[in-house]
Amino acid sequence: MNIYGREIAIKAKIETLYEYSAHKDSDHLVEFVSTATERLKEVFVTMGEPGASMHLAQRINDELDIEAIVPERLKEYQL
Repeated sequence: MNIYGREIAIKAKIETLYEYSAHKDSDHLVEFVSTATERLKEVFVTMGEPGASMHLAQRINDELDIEAIVPERLKEYQL
């Protein structure tokens, strides 16, 4: 990706999972994240209603000690 005339390598990837429900499957989502704790520095939680996303992000923070963020619309984040 070219940013301000400088070529930047993007190492992030986006995963889309259609099999999970924010309420019913939150245990499975925490388990899914836990399988990659050695590689993850932070997680963006972008599914479900805002309250469910906040709850899931807090669980990931508390149980796995991984920074989980519910991104705000139009806010920029440093990756």
